[in-house]
Amino acid sequence: MKIKRLMVAAALALLPLGAAAETGAQELLNAVDKMTPDEALLFQQKLEAKLWRPLPEGFFTRMSISFSVEGSGLARVSPGSQSKTGEALDLTRASGGELTILWNVGDPRLRLGLELGSLLASDSRLADGSYARRDLQGGLVGVVANVQLIRERCWDLFTQASAGFGGMLLDTLDTPKGQASTIHSYDASFPWAQLQVGAAWRPNPVLTLFVSGGYRLAERVALSEGGEEQHGKLDVSGATGRVGIGFNF
Repeated sequence: MKIKRLMVAAALALLPLGAAAETGAQELLNAVDKMTPDEALLFQQKLEAKLWRPLPEGFFTRMSISFSVEGSGLARVSPGSQSKTGEALDLTRASGGELTILWNVGDPRLRLGLELGSLLASDSRLADGSYARRDLQGGLVGVVANVQLIRERCWDLFTQASAGFGGMLLDTLDTPKGQASTIHSYDASFPWAQLQVGAAWRPNPVLTLFVSGGYRLAERVALSEGGEEQHGKLDVSGATGRVGIGFNF
């Protein structure tokens, strides 16, 4: 009987803690046998609901860790020196990944934490004996606030706001036909903020699968080379989309 198996599991789990010292597993089973069908159904519902409640309060039992992959648009990536070959390159689409650590801070619907992310984009062109390539890579770090707008047992609808600083490195290679190659390495740092809305599905209390979409807003900054600002501009603002997995402790 499913109820009996649940009762045995609950009793065995409580015995090491001393919570079942006065009531053993057999007494619990006997109590279940005396229940009416309605009482047994209500007991089962309460027991299942109990399994979904947070673990006892503690630093790590309030924590969740999630990993996600992201696709995003970039408003502008324009190095200071361009050739006709390099002008055709497009770095307006980027990919990356995020590690997010959140803690429940009191309200079950509110979690605060930290986020570490990466952005990668590249493009190249070979035409008429000329070759050009651009590689953009960098990282983002920030603080995060996650609010569950709708919270159900197996799913929730959430919004997440984050803000912080980022740093990017842009490497360019330009080889015009019949000429020597020119290599540049630019860098830039900037503040950013991002707002997302998403949905999460929890097949069990530990595992979460989620998707989200939003927009990242960043300051447009000048690219620097050798410590000096160049004419190039970098703006990583753009729409974002994420797919990820989370683990709730």
